[in-house]
Amino acid sequence: NDKSDAGKDNDDDDQDDAERDDDDDDDDDEEDITKLDEQKDTKSIEGDAEETKSNEGSAKEETREEEEESFDPIPRSPEDSRDDGNNKEDQGLRVSGEQRLIEEEEVYELYRDQESSSVSSFVTSMLNPISDAATITTSSDAPIPPTTIPSAVLQNLSTFDSVFRFKDRVKSLEVNFSKFMQTNQENDEILRTIDENMKRIIKGQVKSQVKEQVSRILPRIEKSVNAQLEAEVLTRSSHSSKTSYAVAADLIEMELKKILIEKMEGNKSIQRSDEQQNMYKALINAYEADDIC
Repeated sequence: NDKSDAGKDNDDDDQDDAERDDDDDDDDDEEDITKLDEQKDTKSIEGDAEETKSNEGSAKEETREEEEESFDPIPRSPEDSRDDGNNKEDQGLRVSGEQRLIEEEEVYELYRDQESSSVSSFVTSMLNPISDAATITTSSDAPIPPTTIPSAVLQNLSTFDSVFRFKDRVKSLEVNFSKFMQTNQENDEILRTIDENMKRIIKGQVKSQVKEQVSRILPRIEKSVNAQLEAEVLTRSSHSSKTSYAVAADLIEMELKKILIEKMEGNKSIQRSDEQQNMYKALINAYEADDIC
């Protein structure tokens, strides 16, 4: 019994030891888990600390940049502040000067339109003086009210007139236009004289050419007339069986004159020279005298 009890006790002791070992193992596992959790916590804490450090560093850099931008290394004196005031005054003067230039440009455009209309009317009146004097404009429309011009514009008109010298320009235009008209008249006269001289020269050349051609043609006409007379005499003599002497006796002077008159009228040689005309007149007078006899 004692042995059995002792064996039981030993078994119980072994079980207790095993349970203790198990408990120790569980404790070790729990310790390992807690260590891992602690390591994770420390890592997360370190990461948060690094993030906060980086955020703090970026914030410091931003504040430093802002301080550098806002920081003016050059000390500002009262003269600088006066310069700032002068700059503001200069800006105000620039603005007022720009407004004045705009107003002056508007006035200049208005005055230029008026001057251009007056110049155009002057030019049209110079170009068409008769038509303008003869026409009488009658309008049944109501009168147009005058345009209101600001007082500043009226004050600046004299300055613009003195600066741009519109009157001088208008006068120069008038002078140039009158010169242009005079030159045109002179050119017309020159062209007329040139035309007259050309016509005279052409007429003289034509007359000389006609004389030369007539002097060349007259001998040919005389030859052709003589040849035709000879042919006529031969044809008439061939129709008769008489001798040449008898044929010549039969062809009396009147017939010869008639033949000459017919040939001269047929060739129209009487219209070409004075000699032919005189010959023609003499033949006619002789023929008529023989006919009367």
